[in-house]
Amino acid sequence: MIKKCLGCGVKLQDKDDTSCGYVSSMDKDLCTRCFKIKHYNEYKRVSFNNSDYLKIINGINGSNDLVVLVVSLFGMGDLLKLRGLIKRKNVLLLLSKKDIFPKSIKDSKLISYVKNLNLDLLDVIVISSVKDYNIDKVYSAIMNYKNSDKVYIVGITNSGKSTLINKLIARYSLICEEVTCSMYPNTTLDNIYIKLNDELTLVDTPGLFNEKSIVNYLNVEELKRVSLKNRIKPRIYQLSRPESFIINDMVRVDYLSNTRSSLIFYLSNEAKIVRCGVNNPKLKDKKMYSFKMIANKDIVIDDFFFVCAPEKCDLLVYVNYEVDVYERDRLI
Repeated sequence: MIKKCLGCGVKLQDKDDTSCGYVSSMDKDLCTRCFKIKHYNEYKRVSFNNSDYLKIINGINGSNDLVVLVVSLFGMGDLLKLRGLIKRKNVLLLLSKKDIFPKSIKDSKLISYVKNLNLDLLDVIVISSVKDYNIDKVYSAIMNYKNSDKVYIVGITNSGKSTLINKLIARYSLICEEVTCSMYPNTTLDNIYIKLNDELTLVDTPGLFNEKSIVNYLNVEELKRVSLKNRIKPRIYQLSRPESFIINDMVRVDYLSNTRSSLIFYLSNEAKIVRCGVNNPKLKDKKMYSFKMIANKDIVIDDFFFVCAPEKCDLLVYVNYEVDVYERDRLI
């Protein structure tokens, strides 16, 4: 009988302590990696092949089970990618991590933004698993929309899938096991089947690995500085001439216009922004993206930050890594 880790879903083995799923004894329920993440916040990177993930998605597409798509509000660029992979109509979308957004942002505004994308969804719910926000609403929606007792939970790495599942376990199940959660990429490594009750089994799937996410390039200490743990405080800069902003020595944003305007940065409260002149050479040798912004647009690096330009302006963005930098309509 194959035994799997209750935390990440990987097959347990006691032969090779350098490979995934290692346990010192087959009596254990958590692999060594999950145990260290859970109890010591120690992280070991593992390689995860998206071809394996796509096999899982193909299996989901071949079923008629409900898909719950979890997308972080700081990873909205992942939404179109994931919706394109799931060739199904019965998809419930959850916009996670509302707790890190300013309180003034209404759910209705976020839901309206998504509905304007015309993604053919059953429903859209804004949630915060950390704050128990709308968890009961999620459960009711799942029970209403499901076609069988099996429901797949799908999302990009670190979208909040496992945190949501643990909340549902705590509220609606008698089992005491939890799946492993962390700020690190690729925490869940294989499908985990969680039977909440006789009517509902949740399938926690591995997160799709975003090869263009900045978190792939960061060490543990850097991850801590960019991870969004608390409600963010927007940083507003008034501008009337060209200036530059260097963020954690990773990204540089140059405002090149000579008109009076502002830039609003949304990012971790622990992130450091240095304001300087455009002649400062720092990061200017890195990959550059040029944007001619019209009013009320965002420039986004998913999983790190977005900056809003309320007025028309010219921006340059220099990035130290191979990541996606893109423009979108203003989210908030």
